[in-house]
Amino acid sequence: MPNRIIKETICTSDSLEGLSWFEEVFFYRLLVTVDDFGRFDGRPAILKSRMFPLKTVSDKQVNGAIEKLREAGLLTTYFVDGKPYIQITTWAEHQRIRNSRKKYPSPEEADEEPLFTDNSRQLAATRGNSPPESNPIQSNPNPILIQSESFAALFQKFWTAYPKKVAKPAGEKAFKALGVTEPLLADILAGVNRWKQSEQWTKDGGQFIPNPATFLNGRRWEDQVPTGGKPKKKSTNDNYQPREYDDAVLDKFVQYAVMDEEEAV
Repeated sequence: MPNRIIKETICTSDSLEGLSWFEEVFFYRLLVTVDDFGRFDGRPAILKSRMFPLKTVSDKQVNGAIEKLREAGLLTTYFVDGKPYIQITTWAEHQRIRNSRKKYPSPEEADEEPLFTDNSRQLAATRGNSPPESNPIQSNPNPILIQSESFAALFQKFWTAYPKKVAKPAGEKAFKALGVTEPLLADILAGVNRWKQSEQWTKDGGQFIPNPATFLNGRRWEDQVPTGGKPKKKSTNDNYQPREYDDAVLDKFVQYAVMDEEEAV
């Protein structure tokens, strides 16, 4: 695999600034993994073995990185004969194409209706209902749409589960901006269920539950739910320990008590 060009402008790139450390590292390793046309096999297992041979990386991390890179306009995903592939969208702008023979099919050869095979489902899950980002390397007038549950049906599941039903249009806008897929919705609903059990959401009639749009825009389902309330103030008597007395000591207490009564008389 030939060396790749990485320019100093990556330090001020708006597209890379929005990525996490793992997503950015994923992108750099992808640069030295793809073929001379910026393409590679899109199956998470293949990507993990080639890009992270000495590290433990999950399919969820790979799928999440692919989704983020796609949202940032750095990556396009497509299917050919039901098999997933990825294409770095800005490849022609920054890299030299030395090998005239391609190793992987181009986006122009993509299936009109992708076939869902065991190997393509994982990548399909990262794409939701959104078409691929525009690709300056190719022109495809008919972007591929992954057939999955409709936006309205996915949002309705969220709306039904969320305990505070206010500002629905704003919630729909935030939901759409996330490009929610079925796997992502499962994570969101799991987070909602965790928060519904928290003291913050259950106290005072639920007045501290954020609006749906606030919850989604802040990706609050990823937050760690606090457990319990404020620490209980320690009582000054918390260190008290009961004592045991034998008969001799108790007799002395009785004698002292009798003497006190006689003196009082």
